[in-house]
Amino acid sequence: MGIASPSSFCILFLLLVCAESQTVQIKDVERPPPKYRCVSILGVCGVTLTEGRCKQLCLNYYSGLDPFPYCATPLNGVKYCYCRHDCFRG
Repeated sequence: MGIASPSSFCILFLLLVCAESQTVQIKDVERPPPKYRCVSILGVCGVTLTEGRCKQLCLNYYSGLDPFPYCATPLNGVKYCYCRHDCFRG
């Protein structure tokens, strides 16, 4: 059994590195960029604002960021005005 020369080892190593970098690039091209969503609490529905005002504030504050207003009650029993929207423009 012979010992591999350093030059053949380097060529094999470079082939493996090049093959790996090409597959990573292909995966990144196919994957769409992530879309980050944020949630803002604008008040308490039925106490500090109405559901209509909740919708109006959300659409006014976050227009252009695909806003989605809604009132919901989490575990603490308070009905909050939530505004779900994109975190970044673009």
